Amino acid sequence: MMLADLYTMRAFSIQMLGVLTGILGVVYFLYKAALPKPIPGIPYNKDAVKSLFGDFPTFMKWRAERPELWAWVSTQSYKLNSPVIQLFMRPLGRPWVVVADFREAEDIMTRRAKEFGRARLFYDFFSPLLPNSHIHMPMNEVWRAHRRLVGDVFVPEFLHGVALPRIRQMTLNTMQLWEEKARLAQGRPFYALSDVHHMALEIMWAVAFGTEIETTTDQCSVLSPRESIPLPVDRDSPVTFPTAPINAAFNSIITLTNSVEIPVSSPFPRQTYLFALTFYPRLRSAVAHKNQLIKERLNAAWQRLSRPHKQEGAIRCATDLFVQREINMAKKDNRAPQYDTPVIRDELFNFLVAGLDTTSITVCWGLKFLTANQGVQKQLRAALHEQYIRASEAGQFPTAEEMLGADIPYLDAVIEEVHRLGGTASVNTRVALCDTQILGCHIPKGTELFMPSQGPSYVSPSIAVDESKRGATSSEFKNRFGVWNDASIGDFLPERWLVEDTETGRRFNPNAGPSHPFGAGPRGCLGRKFATLELKMVITLIVWNFMLEPTPKELSSFGAQDLMAHTPQQCYIRLAKAR
Repeated sequence: MMLADLYTMRAFSIQMLGVLTGILGVVYFLYKAALPKPIPGIPYNKDAVKSLFGDFPTFMKWRAERPELWAWVSTQSYKLNSPVIQLFMRPLGRPWVVVADFREAEDIMTRRAKEFGRARLFYDFFSPLLPNSHIHMPMNEVWRAHRRLVGDVFVPEFLHGVALPRIRQMTLNTMQLWEEKARLAQGRPFYALSDVHHMALEIMWAVAFGTEIETTTDQCSVLSPRESIPLPVDRDSPVTFPTAPINAAFNSIITLTNSVEIPVSSPFPRQTYLFALTFYPRLRSAVAHKNQLIKERLNAAWQRLSRPHKQEGAIRCATDLFVQREINMAKKDNRAPQYDTPVIRDELFNFLVAGLDTTSITVCWGLKFLTANQGVQKQLRAALHEQYIRASEAGQFPTAEEMLGADIPYLDAVIEEVHRLGGTASVNTRVALCDTQILGCHIPKGTELFMPSQGPSYVSPSIAVDESKRGATSSEFKNRFGVWNDASIGDFLPERWLVEDTETGRRFNPNAGPSHPFGAGPRGCLGRKFATLELKMVITLIVWNFMLEPTPKELSSFGAQDLMAHTPQQCYIRLAKAR
């Protein structure tokens, strides 16, 4: 009996060994199958394909010291000495293909739209909050219809007649706030990013809804009665100011714009963001506030514009434009107007927030570069006073009409150089819609493409490209843009954007060299004209009113962090009244 038991146990052990061997074999097979699969012919980091996590652990080590994803990506292009590389950033995901060359990026975005479309990344990041917005849609008839709905906001009549005066007034409100802060700070620096962000949202709020939310003026009301506040003894230490409560509706918009950072840091962005919007009480409350706000604004616009004898020129804001377009379309189609639809609600909210972070952060980079480059600031102020002679002699701000008709090449050059080196929108993305090639490399359909604008050929020396591998259109348009001098490519030099003109003197040349602050081609930023108008006015009024004096080294780092935009880690200013 004992011998039989021994044989039984031995047989069982052999069976178990076979099962375990089989399980281990399956696990090993699955492990090998899950390892990153490189696209043949494109350089990559050899160690990355030995780990399920690919390049991600290497990036996380970098991020611990420098939270700038696209700077790290650029270092990988240099490390592999190739303008086209692949990175493995998500477990079980396809490799990212990185194109670190301005000419190819320009060609892909501008002339190869049939081969490269809107990246899946946009859908993952924005569809949970804006399911009906064109921002993440592929280029089709639905996308074109949405763009037509939004497009009226960016025509000159609306920009000049409605947006411009509101941009000017909201900016002047912030100038008043900063006068109070400068008075109380007594020459000490203070943090400016929050003020700039609030100003940008107030501008968009006024243009979108035709009303003022008065967050900045409320803050002024808290500070203006005070003769003094507690100050640090050290004049280089930053000042903290008492603050006013923020309006609940305004705060809900800020909460939702900040929430887009949630999917950025997740390996499963869309699912994570949907979960957060559904179950986080703070975000659920913000969504409810947003929905109620937009419903009220649409109803108010409908009540005013649907009256039989509405006044001519009754368009006061973007909401009016959206409702008026729907009224006209309904009349044309012989149907009842449907002004409060998911499409209109999402496109209106998208207009409110789409350029909010990018514009405010670009202003912050402008403050930093003008502070660090006192000669540029002085020259810009002189150019403004030369243009606005009446306002200068009268000791006034330039009017909206004066600013609209102004041609100041040096201002254009300063803003373009802020775009280039600040790199607020530091990457452009596309997805391959078919099997294709880039610089001789095979790109399979469905491959995500990343084109950093904070690396080789933009702000650091180019990586050599075999010209014979460029496509026909890339070669055909090779002289459309200039190239930067590698010796000064990292310097802040607005003059690089200026050329001498025998008739007009210095002239601004937007094609002087590589830069992609608004993308390019049919998927380029629809709000470019609005953003440019806003940046010109904001920078003009700041430099007109204040001297941005040097800040201490410990508050002047140009380090950044890549969230939804390339954001400065520090944005402190020290203000004195401009002379």
